[in-house]
Amino acid sequence: MVDKIDGLIEEVANPYFNEKYGYFICRIKVSGKWRSLWRRKETSINTLFNQLNKRREEQRLDLNSKITHLNRDELKECERSIEILKNSYECENIPTHIVLRDAVDYFIKNTPSLKPPFVEECAELFVKQRREFGLAEITLEHYGYFFEPFLDEFRSLRINEIQRSMLVDFLEDFGDNRKQSMTIQMKAFFNFCAGKNNPYFNHNRRWISESPVNWYIRPKKRLKTDVLNYDQIIDVLKICSETPLQNFKLNQNDIDKLKNGNVVYRRYNDEKILYYVFRIFGCMRYSEFLRLVEVGGYDISKNEFIDLERERIVFTNDMVGKGNQTKIRNDYVVREFKPIHPTFMSWLKWAVKYGIQLRPQNKQQKEIELINVCKMNGLTKQNILRHTAITFHVQKFSRITDTANNAGTSYKMIEKHYLSLTNKIEDSIKWYEFDVNKAIQMNILKGYSKLIC
Repeated sequence: MVDKIDGLIEEVANPYFNEKYGYFICRIKVSGKWRSLWRRKETSINTLFNQLNKRREEQRLDLNSKITHLNRDELKECERSIEILKNSYECENIPTHIVLRDAVDYFIKNTPSLKPPFVEECAELFVKQRREFGLAEITLEHYGYFFEPFLDEFRSLRINEIQRSMLVDFLEDFGDNRKQSMTIQMKAFFNFCAGKNNPYFNHNRRWISESPVNWYIRPKKRLKTDVLNYDQIIDVLKICSETPLQNFKLNQNDIDKLKNGNVVYRRYNDEKILYYVFRIFGCMRYSEFLRLVEVGGYDISKNEFIDLERERIVFTNDMVGKGNQTKIRNDYVVREFKPIHPTFMSWLKWAVKYGIQLRPQNKQQKEIELINVCKMNGLTKQNILRHTAITFHVQKFSRITDTANNAGTSYKMIEKHYLSLTNKIEDSIKWYEFDVNKAIQMNILKGYSKLIC
């Protein structure tokens, strides 16, 4: 009330009680005119009287004091903030309160929430958004491998409390390959928290202003590009063929067939052979093979991504979960493997005819046959099936662009890593002649008395 009195307070009379109206009244003279102020309570009129006298004394001393809810420290910070703004922007001709208000508005618009969610909630929303975005389940599982140790370390913190140094220390416990993959996943997660493709903000307020993962991701040290020759591939397939049947788990239907003697049951051996043949002819990564069977199914005849009629294999967004998309009918095709070579087609038709299914390798014995052959020949096993597939395809067809499209890689990548290899072209020619008939003649496929046409 005192702040609303405009003018010079010349005199303040003692308050009194007006019995007629039942109010306490205080009369003051402001700029030569008397006016009355009233209150119902005596304590209120006395407080007003003291404030008026204080204001009158301040005016006499040429001071300007106003009632505020700010404490002394907050007032000091306001004064310091105004001084900083004045010195930084030279705003002598601009009212101070306007500059201060503009600074506060800018802070609100550009500063993330002061109370963002905890790390675990952010992770749940990140996975939810990625699932709605259409990522394949196997890709989401890979994020799970990152979030498990990450949440163990930072679960109790809010997302804005995580500092760059904390993340660097966290990654020190992992090897180089794991460190790189976790850094890539961590970068995607913190970009999401900073506002990228994040629909879960409150009032459009980001959780963090910027990602703390701002360091350079050093590329993996590329190992020697080793390639299997034709004889080594045959060695791998022979090991698969000679694997004792009792090493595999059979269901009751399989056991009944064996007991009755109705069939020479070698499906599990043949599935391992098909796995290697499919990986090399198909030029695909192991992760792509997993997605192919996870989304499309084990049965080749029913797998929607293997089009035997049009002789192609398609990699859609549902299967891969990422990549540039070309809309074909109702699917989003990332790339096509076409045409399927007649030798590869003979293996697919054999698998369909005899019910041989595409199955990933057993985790405990994953590619054990390939590991043994690589050890015997001093080869680096990592990615050797893909290296072999791409090398054979380039040597056989001599069209780098087609190989790049089928393998889902770039022209430059093939030019850089595969054209310089000195493998014999005869190996690739032999491989693309290795059809089902040849495998039966070499006793790799056993129990088939009739050749496949």
